[in-house]
Amino acid sequence: MQDCVIGVHLSEWDALPHVLEAMAITRTATVWGIDEDACALFEDGRFGGAFSGTVHEISMIDFAALAHQITEHVSSS
Repeated sequence: MQDCVIGVHLSEWDALPHVLEAMAITRTATVWGIDEDACALFEDGRFGGAFSGTVHEISMIDFAALAHQITEHVSSS
């Protein structure tokens, strides 16, 4: 995938502040945070689903203020 930021162990390492900083530096509007027990499937550069845990889709609303929105994709299995 191109132009992508992925934060691993997002919840376990309290990595959100680091992910937001990376988003601001790279001006990446949407990134993915993957929890330790989760697996994220991407196909052709698109999110295909979460398996065995939670994958967080983080969208930046305002880079200067680091205002963001998080959508959680939770595995159904």
